[in-house]
Amino acid sequence: MPDRAHPKLPHRCHLILPATNVQSQLLQEVRSVLQDRYPSTRIRGDGQVVVVPFQNGHSVELLPGWRTTNKKFLVPNTHDGGHWQTVDHDAEIAQVTSSDLRSKGNARRLIKMLKAWQRECNVPLGSLVIELRSVNFLRKWEHFDKDATHHHLMIRDFLEELLNYANGTCKMPGTEEKIGYGDEWVSKAQSALNRAEKACKFELGSDERKASEEWRKIFGNQYEF
Repeated sequence: MPDRAHPKLPHRCHLILPATNVQSQLLQEVRSVLQDRYPSTRIRGDGQVVVVPFQNGHSVELLPGWRTTNKKFLVPNTHDGGHWQTVDHDAEIAQVTSSDLRSKGNARRLIKMLKAWQRECNVPLGSLVIELRSVNFLRKWEHFDKDATHHHLMIRDFLEELLNYANGTCKMPGTEEKIGYGDEWVSKAQSALNRAEKACKFELGSDERKASEEWRKIFGNQYEF
Protein backbone atom coordinates (compact mmCIF):
# COMPACT_ATOMS: atom_id res chain seq x y z
CA MET A 1 0.00 0.00 0.00
CA PRO A 2 1.49 3.43 -0.94
CA ASP A 3 2.25 5.95 1.75
CA ARG A 4 -0.47 8.52 2.36
CA ALA A 5 0.38 12.17 2.81
CA HIS A 6 -0.60 13.66 6.15
CA PRO A 7 -3.66 15.93 5.85
CA LYS A 8 -2.98 19.65 6.19
CA LEU A 9 -4.03 21.00 9.55
CA PRO A 10 -5.83 24.31 10.03
CA HIS A 11 -3.73 27.20 11.29
CA ARG A 12 -2.99 27.00 15.04
CA CYS A 13 -4.35 23.45 15.24
CA HIS A 14 -2.24 21.04 17.30
CA LEU A 15 -2.11 17.35 16.49
CA ILE A 16 -2.11 15.16 19.64
CA LEU A 17 -0.70 11.70 19.03
CA PRO A 18 -1.56 8.72 21.25
CA ALA A 19 1.11 7.49 23.64
CA THR A 20 3.46 4.95 22.12
CA ASN A 21 2.98 1.39 23.40
CA VAL A 22 0.98 2.20 26.51
CA GLN A 23 0.99 -1.53 27.28
CA SER A 24 4.77 -1.42 27.75
CA GLN A 25 4.39 1.71 29.86
CA LEU A 26 1.90 -0.10 32.09
CA LEU A 27 4.27 -3.01 32.68
CA GLN A 28 7.10 -0.61 33.46
CA GLU A 29 4.93 1.22 35.99
CA VAL A 30 4.03 -2.07 37.69
CA ARG A 31 7.70 -3.05 37.62
CA SER A 32 8.69 0.31 39.12
CA VAL A 33 6.28 -0.09 42.06
CA LEU A 34 7.62 -3.58 42.79
CA GLN A 35 11.23 -2.49 42.33
CA ASP A 36 10.78 0.28 44.88
CA ARG A 37 9.44 -2.28 47.34
CA TYR A 38 12.13 -4.89 46.58
CA PRO A 39 15.19 -2.89 45.43
CA SER A 40 17.64 -5.82 45.56
CA THR A 41 15.52 -8.01 43.24
CA ARG A 42 16.11 -7.89 39.48
CA ILE A 43 12.51 -7.38 38.33
CA ARG A 44 11.84 -7.05 34.59
CA GLY A 45 9.03 -6.66 32.09
CA ASP A 46 8.74 -9.43 29.50
CA GLY A 47 6.12 -9.22 26.76
CA GLN A 48 2.88 -9.56 28.71
CA VAL A 49 4.19 -9.99 32.23
CA VAL A 50 6.42 -8.61 34.95
CA VAL A 51 8.88 -11.31 36.03
CA VAL A 52 9.84 -11.47 39.73
CA PRO A 53 12.69 -13.94 40.41
CA PHE A 54 13.18 -15.71 43.74
CA GLN A 55 16.39 -16.98 45.32
CA ASN A 56 15.35 -20.62 44.93
CA GLY A 57 15.58 -20.30 41.14
CA HIS A 58 11.85 -19.98 40.51
CA SER A 59 10.08 -16.90 39.20
CA VAL A 60 6.59 -15.44 39.48
CA GLU A 61 5.08 -13.88 36.38
CA LEU A 62 2.74 -11.03 37.28
CA LEU A 63 0.13 -10.22 34.64
CA PRO A 64 -1.96 -7.06 35.16
CA GLY A 65 -5.47 -7.45 33.80
CA TRP A 66 -9.09 -6.40 34.02
CA ARG A 67 -11.94 -8.89 34.25
CA THR A 68 -14.51 -8.38 31.50
CA THR A 69 -18.27 -8.94 31.69
CA ASN A 70 -17.89 -12.44 30.18
CA LYS A 71 -15.42 -13.48 32.96
CA LYS A 72 -12.39 -13.24 30.70
CA PHE A 73 -9.53 -10.78 31.12
CA LEU A 74 -8.21 -7.83 29.14
CA VAL A 75 -4.41 -7.80 29.41
CA PRO A 76 -1.55 -5.81 27.87
CA ASN A 77 0.68 -7.24 25.14
CA THR A 78 3.77 -5.16 24.36
CA HIS A 79 4.71 -6.93 21.12
CA ASP A 80 4.28 -5.38 17.66
CA GLY A 81 3.85 -1.84 18.98
CA GLY A 82 1.51 -2.86 21.80
CA HIS A 83 -2.13 -3.87 21.94
CA TRP A 84 -4.79 -5.14 24.35
CA GLN A 85 -5.57 -8.84 24.34
CA THR A 86 -8.46 -10.90 25.67
CA VAL A 87 -7.49 -14.06 27.55
CA ASP A 88 -9.45 -16.82 29.24
CA HIS A 89 -7.33 -18.25 32.05
CA ASP A 90 -10.02 -20.73 33.09
CA ALA A 91 -9.97 -22.24 29.59
CA GLU A 92 -6.15 -22.33 29.59
CA ILE A 93 -6.06 -24.17 32.92
CA ALA A 94 -8.78 -26.58 31.79
CA GLN A 95 -6.84 -27.40 28.61
CA VAL A 96 -3.64 -28.23 30.49
CA THR A 97 -5.59 -30.28 33.07
CA SER A 98 -7.36 -32.27 30.35
CA SER A 99 -4.08 -32.93 28.53
CA ASP A 100 -2.40 -33.96 31.78
CA LEU A 101 -5.12 -36.49 32.57
CA ARG A 102 -4.99 -37.93 29.06
CA SER A 103 -1.19 -38.16 29.07
CA LYS A 104 -0.96 -39.61 32.61
CA GLY A 105 0.89 -36.55 33.91
CA ASN A 106 3.20 -35.98 30.96
CA ALA A 107 1.72 -32.59 30.07
CA ARG A 108 2.80 -30.97 33.31
CA ARG A 109 6.10 -32.88 33.29
CA LEU A 110 6.90 -31.58 29.81
CA ILE A 111 5.93 -28.03 30.76
CA LYS A 112 8.13 -28.17 33.88
CA MET A 113 11.10 -29.46 31.90
CA LEU A 114 10.71 -26.78 29.25
CA LYS A 115 10.44 -24.02 31.84
CA ALA A 116 13.62 -25.36 33.47
CA TRP A 117 15.29 -25.02 30.05
CA GLN A 118 13.78 -21.55 29.68
CA ARG A 119 15.32 -20.44 32.99
CA GLU A 120 18.66 -22.20 32.64
CA CYS A 121 19.39 -20.99 29.10
CA ASN A 122 17.50 -17.66 29.18
CA VAL A 123 15.28 -18.76 26.32
CA PRO A 124 13.07 -15.88 25.08
CA LEU A 125 10.00 -18.08 24.73
CA GLY A 126 6.87 -17.10 26.63
CA SER A 127 5.46 -19.39 29.31
CA LEU A 128 2.04 -19.41 27.64
CA VAL A 129 3.63 -20.45 24.35
CA ILE A 130 5.39 -23.30 26.16
CA GLU A 131 2.11 -24.48 27.68
CA LEU A 132 0.08 -24.25 24.45
CA ARG A 133 2.80 -25.90 22.37
CA SER A 134 3.20 -28.72 24.93
CA VAL A 135 -0.51 -29.54 24.87
CA ASN A 136 -0.63 -29.46 21.06
CA PHE A 137 2.50 -31.61 20.80
CA LEU A 138 1.17 -34.30 23.14
CA ARG A 139 -2.14 -34.34 21.29
CA LYS A 140 -0.45 -36.18 18.40
CA TRP A 141 2.79 -37.61 19.84
CA GLU A 142 2.64 -41.41 19.65
CA HIS A 143 4.15 -41.96 23.12
CA PHE A 144 1.98 -39.32 24.83
CA ASP A 145 1.06 -41.50 27.83
CA LYS A 146 4.29 -43.47 28.31
CA ASP A 147 6.25 -43.45 31.59
CA ALA A 148 9.55 -41.77 32.52
CA THR A 149 11.56 -44.08 30.25
CA HIS A 150 10.26 -41.98 27.36
CA HIS A 151 10.85 -38.51 28.82
CA HIS A 152 14.19 -38.06 27.03
CA LEU A 153 12.46 -38.83 23.72
CA MET A 154 9.63 -36.46 24.64
CA ILE A 155 12.05 -33.54 25.01
CA ARG A 156 13.96 -34.41 21.84
CA ASP A 157 10.83 -34.77 19.71
CA PHE A 158 9.24 -31.64 21.19
CA LEU A 159 12.28 -29.50 20.34
CA GLU A 160 12.41 -30.91 16.83
CA GLU A 161 8.76 -30.00 16.25
CA LEU A 162 9.07 -26.62 17.95
CA LEU A 163 11.54 -25.43 15.31
CA ASN A 164 8.77 -25.75 12.72
CA TYR A 165 6.80 -23.01 14.47
CA ALA A 166 9.21 -20.08 14.20
CA ASN A 167 7.09 -16.94 13.64
CA GLY A 168 3.97 -19.10 13.79
CA THR A 169 0.81 -18.45 15.77
CA CYS A 170 -1.54 -20.48 17.92
CA LYS A 171 -5.15 -19.89 18.91
CA MET A 172 -5.56 -19.25 22.61
CA PRO A 173 -8.12 -21.38 24.51
CA GLY A 174 -11.52 -19.77 25.07
CA THR A 175 -10.99 -16.80 22.73
CA GLU A 176 -10.47 -15.96 19.07
CA GLU A 177 -7.13 -14.34 19.94
CA LYS A 178 -3.87 -15.75 18.60
CA ILE A 179 -0.47 -15.68 20.23
CA GLY A 180 2.69 -15.33 18.18
CA TYR A 181 5.69 -17.58 18.80
CA GLY A 182 8.30 -15.16 17.43
CA ASP A 183 11.72 -16.46 16.42
CA GLU A 184 14.22 -15.07 18.94
CA TRP A 185 14.40 -18.49 20.58
CA VAL A 186 15.28 -20.48 17.44
CA SER A 187 19.06 -20.66 17.92
CA LYS A 188 18.69 -21.80 21.53
CA ALA A 189 16.09 -24.39 20.55
CA GLN A 190 18.42 -25.73 17.84
CA SER A 191 21.28 -25.95 20.34
CA ALA A 192 19.04 -27.75 22.84
CA LEU A 193 17.88 -30.17 20.13
CA ASN A 194 21.48 -30.98 19.18
CA ARG A 195 22.29 -31.72 22.82
CA ALA A 196 19.11 -33.76 23.31
CA GLU A 197 19.93 -35.87 20.24
CA LYS A 198 23.43 -36.53 21.61
CA ALA A 199 22.01 -37.41 25.03
CA CYS A 200 19.52 -39.86 23.51
CA LYS A 201 22.32 -41.56 21.56
CA PHE A 202 24.45 -41.85 24.70
CA GLU A 203 21.50 -43.35 26.58
CA LEU A 204 20.95 -45.82 23.76
CA GLY A 205 24.58 -46.83 24.21
CA SER A 206 24.17 -47.05 28.01
CA ASP A 207 26.61 -44.19 28.58
CA GLU A 208 24.66 -42.47 31.35
CA ARG A 209 27.52 -40.16 32.35
CA LYS A 210 27.82 -38.53 28.93
CA ALA A 211 24.04 -38.41 28.58
CA SER A 212 23.75 -36.58 31.91
CA GLU A 213 26.40 -34.08 30.80
CA GLU A 214 24.33 -33.19 27.73
CA TRP A 215 21.09 -32.91 29.70
CA ARG A 216 22.77 -30.58 32.19
CA LYS A 217 23.68 -28.27 29.30
CA ILE A 218 19.93 -27.95 28.69
CA PHE A 219 18.50 -27.98 32.21
CA GLY A 220 21.44 -27.29 34.50
CA ASN A 221 20.62 -28.94 37.81
CA GLN A 222 16.98 -27.88 37.63
CA TYR A 223 15.72 -31.16 36.19
CA GLU A 224 17.09 -34.68 36.43
CA PHE A 225 16.07 -37.67 34.32
